[in-house]
Parts: sequence; C-alpha cells; structure tokens
Amino acid sequence: MVNYHGREWSLWYRQETTEGTAPTTVQYKALAQMSEIRINNQTAPNAVALSGSLDFSDYVKGVNNIAFSVTFNPSSANGTAFIRDFISTDNSFTLIAKAGSIYQVFKGCKIRNTSVDVSIYPDGTPLNVSCDIIAWDFSTTQPSGITYESIPTTFVNWSDVTVKLDSGATASTTLTDWWTCSFTIENDLFRIPTNSGTTSAIHRGRRRGSVSITRQLTDTASTEMTASTNATAYSSSVAFGSATFTFTAGAFTNVEITHTITGMSGKKIDIQASTITIA
Repeated sequence: MVNYHGREWSLWYRQETTEGTAPTTVQYKALAQMSEIRINNQTAPNAVALSGSLDFSDYVKGVNNIAFSVTFNPSSANGTAFIRDFISTDNSFTLIAKAGSIYQVFKGCKIRNTSVDVSIYPDGTPLNVSCDIIAWDFSTTQPSGITYESIPTTFVNWSDVTVKLDSGATASTTLTDWWTCSFTIENDLFRIPTNSGTTSAIHRGRRRGSVSITRQLTDTASTEMTASTNATAYSSSVAFGSATFTFTAGAFTNVEITHTITGMSGKKIDIQASTITIA
C-alpha cells in the first residue's frame, strides 16, 4: 500500500469548452505553489419514519452533490488567472488533484464562494485564497492525452498588491497605509439534477461582493463614521498580477476603531458593493 502526505498532492485546472466535459489532449495549468483541497459528496440519502416504530425505513439514493474547497497561495500567472477567470462567471472548468499515479478529477466545476486576504501589519503575508466549489462529477481517471504544467516557484506577496479607495463611483487613490485587505465574492449557484440523480447543469443566480480594509489610525475617523451613517457611496479596488477586482458604489456596513494595548491603533472599514468588475 502506498501512502501519501498532503505535500505530495498538487492541483491543476483547465477551462471547459462544454460544461461538464473534461478537456483532453491539452496542458492543464498549475494552480499554485502551495494548495490544499477538502472534498465532500453530500448526497443526502432518503428515508421515511416508520409508523408504530422508533426507527426509519432503509435509505435510498439521494442526489449527487460533489463539493470541495481549495486553499492556495496563487502565482502571478495562472494562479491569478484562475481567480480572475472563474471567481464569478458562467465558465466551467475541470480541476485535477494528483499525487503519483492517483487522480481525482472534478468536471463541470463552478466557484460558489471566494475569500482573498493579505496582510502587511502586524505580519507581512502572501496573498491567500480560499474557494468553495461545486462540480458535476468526480472520477479517478485522468482525461486522455493531457500534460501538466510545472508547479510554479513564485507566489503573490503583499508587496505585489495595490489597494485603492475613494468616495463616489470610482476608485483611483492608491492607499499607502493599508495594513490588511480582504474581499469576498459569493455566487448563488443552482445545481440542476437529472432523474438519475446526476447533474445536468449548474446555473448562476445573483452575487454579492464586499471588501474589508484595515489602516493605521491618524485622525478621528469621523469621515468614515459619517459615511457609514449616511450610506455615502464608496468604491475600492484590489489589484495583483494580471487581475483587478473593483467594488463600485458600495456603502460602509461597518467601521471599527481599535486601540489595543499590545499594538498600534487602527481603523477597519467594511464595504458592501453594488457592482463588481473583474478585469
């Protein structure tokens, strides 16, 4: 029996031409230098309560519900492109987790939720990405004729990230005093089952996006407090690699000021966006 440590697994992906069908005879792109995956198939088998009994009937099959989460530190190339191209889109992709000759192949994938975070203070960190993904199908056979891109040796660092913030409908002022930055995009996804319990489509509904920025406190923060009270429009953008994520015409949902005895005074703003643009 061959055992594998988590460090021996790597992830690759490729956009699909036909949703639910894994591309063949192409090179699959490496997701990141460091990546982790957790897989679930929550089929929810069915049973009914038995009259005159404390127990239930036998269970019968439910509906396939392949879901998994990935956490990774993206490169500025294909790792960043993965976030840009699939974080909120109708494009589907195939993802492969591979260690040695073991393959876990997920077809018809779409991203439900994504969170991205990075920090300068109190600790400088690489960009970290977490995605919740649902898929049509899972198999253990790799697509025919494919090759794999080499795992990258670089990653997006805090120093590669540009954060902008302005009142109004555009974000043009680059912040030079941000400490932490994170954003989330949540997509409503609807799995369309067949009468056999498999998936025939994953359809996208609405989406929600928010951004959170922590900065050093150099004033009373009255501007942010007033903007929160009045729902003043603010816009922010986060850029790294070849991608820019812009959260437009949003409102402050929270303003937090901290004076900790063990660190510097800071202020944190949370913005709920009206519109999201990804380029």
